[in-house]
Amino acid sequence: DGAGPYAQELIRAGRESFVDGWQNAMWAGVAVMAALFLYVLVRGPRPTESGDRSAKHSPVPERSRADA
Repeated sequence: DGAGPYAQELIRAGRESFVDGWQNAMWAGVAVMAALFLYVLVRGPRPTESGDRSAKHSPVPERSRADA
């Protein structure tokens, strides 16, 4: 209680500042996630013409019969 008569006022101001900062951070997070969603929506993977992935685009190399 070193703050004396201003202790309750300081506690209230600290809580309000924390909540205001948290709310601003949440809105900033919403804006970043919306921007990333739009980026993935526009630049994301597209299906091939035949509808299936060809071997040259596959991240895992195909195994030959000798490897099996």
